[in-house]
Amino acid sequence: QASTECLPLYIDAGFQFVRLGEEAFVPLTDFTLEGGRYRTLRQTMARGTRDGLSFAIEPAANIPALEPTLRAISDDWLQQKETREKGFSLGFYRKDYIEHFPAALVRQGDMTVAFANLWASADKTELSVDLMRHNRQAPASTMDYLFGNLLQWGMEQGYRYFNLGMAPLAGFQTHRLAP
Repeated sequence: QASTECLPLYIDAGFQFVRLGEEAFVPLTDFTLEGGRYRTLRQTMARGTRDGLSFAIEPAANIPALEPTLRAISDDWLQQKETREKGFSLGFYRKDYIEHFPAALVRQGDMTVAFANLWASADKTELSVDLMRHNRQAPASTMDYLFGNLLQWGMEQGYRYFNLGMAPLAGFQTHRLAP
């Protein structure tokens, strides 16, 4: 990531730039669901709890045993979206890939209805998700419930930031240095 202040130096050095989008980070060091800022997320999480949802982090060592369930959720998600696996900036479902990472799971009762595999930096600077899927039995607010719990969990584990990923082609400006 190039800083705006250094752009003239990079141009003088002969670099060319391609803007891909904007990346969003949630600071976790003082994250809280209290107050007005995250009121909607707090309400969504409360609704999820009323709907019988629960959240858990499963370490990578447990994922091989859970893989058939995760595969079924992924297959159902693809069917709902009337699409097939793609690969670009997010991962795609592959057994040997999914088994390398811990996963955040959302269950409704005893049934797992959603998951996201986790990317976490070793120094706890950053936490993010890659592949996210839910099945058709999942309540509409399930993924918001998953993210709210992930933000809380990340803060409790000592991560500094949660990376929400990149919005492609966002943040473009009309500017002489803008490509």
